[in-house]
Amino acid sequence: MENKIQEGIPLIKEWIETKRKEFEQNEDFNELEKIVKEIENDQDYSKDAYEDIRYLLRPFEYIPLKIKRLFNIGTLDNYTM
Repeated sequence: MENKIQEGIPLIKEWIETKRKEFEQNEDFNELEKIVKEIENDQDYSKDAYEDIRYLLRPFEYIPLKIKRLFNIGTLDNYTM
């Protein structure tokens, strides 16, 4: 779990930077950015942090494939929420 988060944080930060203008007014996007910074600053690589990221990524239609694979996003659907 820890390795997935450590590997995923830089990918998510890069994705956030490329999508910033497109999503700047999106509350989900802002919350994702905030949580990623908190996890990185606290170095909290727990299962809860992993689940937080997965939950915050769910509203976005386009997520890079590497991030989807790391956080197993493809298995999320309306019934698992």
